Amino acid sequence: MKEEILLVKIHNSLAEGKSDYEATRGNWRMSKHRFPYIQYVAGVHHGKVVCVFQPEEWEIIEEGPDKGRKRFAGTKASSEVLKKLQMVEDKVMRKFGSGNAIAYLSLDELDQLVSNYQTIKYAKHHTAKSNDVGENVLDRIKGGLFGLAIGDALGATTEFMSAEEIRGTYGKVTDIIGGGWLDLPPGEVTDDTAMTIAVAKGIIRNKENPIAEIGEEFLKWYKTNPPDVGNIIRTVFSLYAGDWFDAAYRACRKLGGKCAGNGSLMRCLPIALAYADQEKMEEVTVLHSNMTHHDSQAVEACLIYNRIASRLLHGEKLSAAIRQEVVHTRYEPLLTIEPACPPDGYVVHTMSWVLHWLLRCESFEDVVISAVNMGGDSDTIAAIAGGLKGLEVGYHQLPSRFIEKIVCADELEELAVQLVNIRG
Repeated sequence: MKEEILLVKIHNSLAEGKSDYEATRGNWRMSKHRFPYIQYVAGVHHGKVVCVFQPEEWEIIEEGPDKGRKRFAGTKASSEVLKKLQMVEDKVMRKFGSGNAIAYLSLDELDQLVSNYQTIKYAKHHTAKSNDVGENVLDRIKGGLFGLAIGDALGATTEFMSAEEIRGTYGKVTDIIGGGWLDLPPGEVTDDTAMTIAVAKGIIRNKENPIAEIGEEFLKWYKTNPPDVGNIIRTVFSLYAGDWFDAAYRACRKLGGKCAGNGSLMRCLPIALAYADQEKMEEVTVLHSNMTHHDSQAVEACLIYNRIASRLLHGEKLSAAIRQEVVHTRYEPLLTIEPACPPDGYVVHTMSWVLHWLLRCESFEDVVISAVNMGGDSDTIAAIAGGLKGLEVGYHQLPSRFIEKIVCADELEELAVQLVNIRG
């Protein structure tokens, strides 16, 4: 167990006229086994951290109505601890469950929250030395991650349905309502977002050579027994024996060469977000795709996608960035015509529809809702398109009604900050 802070709600005791100290030392229901690990006890008054004390000894009440409860004797803690808690107060308050009077926060968690806060503050006010869009870089990176997750959560409702079936069942899907073949609660995401998070975490752990760490994050996710693992990915996992590239090669042979799925494209965005150096970004993009998809078409789509994302982080407009990157590729005809293919999981078809919606729709909402109501592999197409459109418009322009429903919002926020940090 890590060293931690005990957070206690003291508004009732303060209302009775008790001092900060008497209210905070309290009579708390907690395990005595935590005594050695509690370094501080912080008093919370109506959502505000108002005082912090350092316990010197604990006692268990032996009799009376509070028998079995615990309280401490101690001294006022340094003002530095109080300042840290107040700096990240909104995050600290999330540690309390519904109706709970106490909560716990490890000192490591507090330091990470403070670090994230300071990075956000810096990112909002500094002028970038690179070609990035300066003070908007954090907003754009958050927009990309949340845009992807929103598209995923919206599209989970209509995945594997036809456009006609969607119209007959829902009319038109315009909000995050859950359900679908996975019967998800509203705001829950699928493998698109889960594997994107895994890629981000792997890069954050080892920016210079992240493939092993990305693979470890994939396996951590796979061990949670997710219901929506793609066929190619599942085959690769079943064959993995320490070498991702060998497993991808053998999976492709086992699948009769049908390994040009969209599973690497759907998760590649964090690479563009993490690497300001174009050459390194492209190197990791290629390796990351090849570790599960032994097919040049998957690599091509990932490279085009991340090159577009990189241009957006340098301040270019989305439509112009797309035109620059698809010229002289198989996707150039999409600049003028609609895709003549189904919106399925073949990476060329997926990328074709992603580019179509991004070129034809004005707003973020139009992009993801259009993709969702087309059906097919709708969660993946909406996620991939939503990632780029969210990166262009930024987090602040994403519809709040979508953001509020995303179950993994806290994790995405933290990852955005860490990606800004390692991007430099």
